[in-house]
Amino acid sequence: MESNLKGLSNGDKFTRAIQIDGIEGCYYVENNELIHKCDDTDDVQVSDLTELKIWQYDRLVTELNEHYPDYPINYLKGDFI
Repeated sequence: MESNLKGLSNGDKFTRAIQIDGIEGCYYVENNELIHKCDDTDDVQVSDLTELKIWQYDRLVTELNEHYPDYPINYLKGDFI
């Protein structure tokens, strides 16, 4: 699986930014908070991921677990009918 990680210059530091297909902008973690960055808006702290499709959420979790292992996020679990 190819990583969707890119570098993001955030002031004086280099941040690992995660891009997910079908979602504008990218995600990164700062001070143990998930942040969404779009080119035309300010960075926003993410508190709700319910609008992501299941595959987008799972991809985000995979990338976060790989590149931000201390960030607490889990895969979705459940049975789908």
